[in-house]
Amino acid sequence: MKETLLVALALLASGCEEPGRWGAPVKLAPAGGINTIHTSPQVAAAGRGEAMALWQEPLDRDGTRHGIRFSTYAPDRGWHSPETIAETGPYPDSDLAMNAAGEAALALSDWPSSLSVLRFVRGRGWSESRRSFEGGPLIGGGQVAIGEDGTVAVTWVDVSHQPPLLYVSRFSSPAGWGSDDAISSSREPAYHPSIGRVRVSVDARGNAIATWVETVIGDYEYDSIWTNRAEKGARWGSPQRLEENIDFRDAELAANKEGEAILAWRRDDLRVSRFRDGIWAAPESIAPRKRSAFRSQPAIGDSGDALVLWLNWDEGGDEPMAVEAVRFDRGAGWHEPHPLPIAHARVSSIYTDVPGGAVIDRHGNATVVWNGEAGLVAYRYEVGRGWGLPQVIGAGYSQSEVKLAVDDIGNVVVIWTAPDGTWVNRFETSPR
Repeated sequence: MKETLLVALALLASGCEEPGRWGAPVKLAPAGGINTIHTSPQVAAAGRGEAMALWQEPLDRDGTRHGIRFSTYAPDRGWHSPETIAETGPYPDSDLAMNAAGEAALALSDWPSSLSVLRFVRGRGWSESRRSFEGGPLIGGGQVAIGEDGTVAVTWVDVSHQPPLLYVSRFSSPAGWGSDDAISSSREPAYHPSIGRVRVSVDARGNAIATWVETVIGDYEYDSIWTNRAEKGARWGSPQRLEENIDFRDAELAANKEGEAILAWRRDDLRVSRFRDGIWAAPESIAPRKRSAFRSQPAIGDSGDALVLWLNWDEGGDEPMAVEAVRFDRGAGWHEPHPLPIAHARVSSIYTDVPGGAVIDRHGNATVVWNGEAGLVAYRYEVGRGWGLPQVIGAGYSQSEVKLAVDDIGNVVVIWTAPDGTWVNRFETSPR
């Protein structure tokens, strides 16, 4: 913290112009009362300031029906009044992606058996372009990605098959949707495997990457991390195992438009593998665990600079007090972990919700937001300046879910849920 304070004082003394500023929090939609707390916030950014926010609202006090709501942002008019995309049953799951042109894709699943993919085109709105497994087998929640060329990839898990299979289908214009391709590893049914933490990305050229975690229960139980990839117009390759015997059933993927990616997970330490030029590097350790650690969250910018967060408990403490950020500089490699103090950083729903995250813009500047006792705490890292002082940018609660996105010129948008509704805030860059 002393180092951060010295950096801030030096900048003030030099009279340097601030690189940007946070605005005031904006409530996009109010919650209706008891048992109507919004869930599953999603946010995406595009172009030079455009953004889209999406969330789920209970339509009754029993939670049997939900509305999938969204709002778009434009620099000249602010946030648009929320609209309903669809209504679902009691267990909806959604995933949102957007490219720089403002085209978006939404994977919307409703347990036990439906998966819809909707596409958004600026000026035309949402249209349903695909529906899979309606009335068919059980599936896992879908994940979606969209490339700059409009290529869409959607993943889902068929859990009625033994062993379960991870499927991917791709959309391109004007060809439309391609085949449903099973891309996971094949194991004997006696091992009772499961597939989770599925993630997918599509780069600017339409090439796709998928990652997932397999859990195998046989003579003993163990988890392993897998990946597969496909170039645009080509078939998926063979699944590749990156690491086995991991300690926690999670692995998070971040990717940029240039086709680079980073995958982060935890064992006794914080581990990563970087993808570049079509090859995954061998896993490496970038930070040791202290008393306990939770929730790795990677980010990568179009410059190739990257960052991984995790909530690392200090020895002897009763509450986690620091989110550690480990930066990757494309010229210097991995840096030492840097603590970002956040009083009583939230962990109560760490296994199901996302209490924080990070984004990196095309210049390598990073934004970190994490939910703590004081509210949503934001840290900024500016290239050539270092880490700035923390700033509270909104009020959450113990189970707030937090998501971030960054556009092509460095504006950042944050969305989170609270008992009184869905909120957003924006960091706007100063004109250069």
